[in-house]
Amino acid sequence: MEKGWIRIGMVLAAALLFAGCATDYEKKQRAQLHIEMASAQIQAGNYTTGLKELLEAEKLTPEDPQIHYLLANAYSGKGMNDGAVREVKKAIELKPDYSEAHNYLGILYLNMGQYDRAIESFNRALANPLYETPSFPLYNMGRAYYQKGDYFIALAKYDEAITKEPNTIILPLIEKDRGIASLKAGYTNKAITHLKKSIELVPNLAEAHYWLGEAYLTLKNRRDAASEFKTVIRLAPDSDLARMARQRLDRL
Repeated sequence: MEKGWIRIGMVLAAALLFAGCATDYEKKQRAQLHIEMASAQIQAGNYTTGLKELLEAEKLTPEDPQIHYLLANAYSGKGMNDGAVREVKKAIELKPDYSEAHNYLGILYLNMGQYDRAIESFNRALANPLYETPSFPLYNMGRAYYQKGDYFIALAKYDEAITKEPNTIILPLIEKDRGIASLKAGYTNKAITHLKKSIELVPNLAEAHYWLGEAYLTLKNRRDAASEFKTVIRLAPDSDLARMARQRLDRL
């Protein structure tokens, strides 16, 4: 009789266990739907709607690092940097080798002018040997060193990014920033080469055209400089770059 009750107890325990697992699975499925909808909204720039979806997902699976990573994106998009930093740190706490989160934390620090902290985060992103896009933190590290005025180190990081990923999707941006850093370092001809390469890859990249104009001015090539500044105005007429380009044209 006692054995029978033990057997029944074991069956009931197993049933409860499987019921719990089914509930957890259901929660994950529902959370994933919220995550997918949130990702689409964030990509479209609808940060408030994306944030609402993510907060619903968090209620279901609060320990999912991806949710906190996306929450950081949503908060950042709304200009809420403190919330963004808090959430991306939570993602890293839950998944210490989360390279994308380390890289994003570095970008947040970079935008806040905390360059040494940014560099530290980018290095942590690179510490994961399985990270598939090392060009991203290397490029961002180059940007941080550029902001610190260390143009030669910046160039080294841009070069390393291309060495690690020759066909990276951010190659036009790397070439643009290689050009800008080369110009600042006094390598005007190299700057022109890199900026032209950037424009060859993305012809409507206004910033590359602006700095190509600056490089031509350094060489006293007023005609080509004017052509590049006019292109900037055509591509981005209401931007700060266009305002600076107009100022340059007025002085030519």
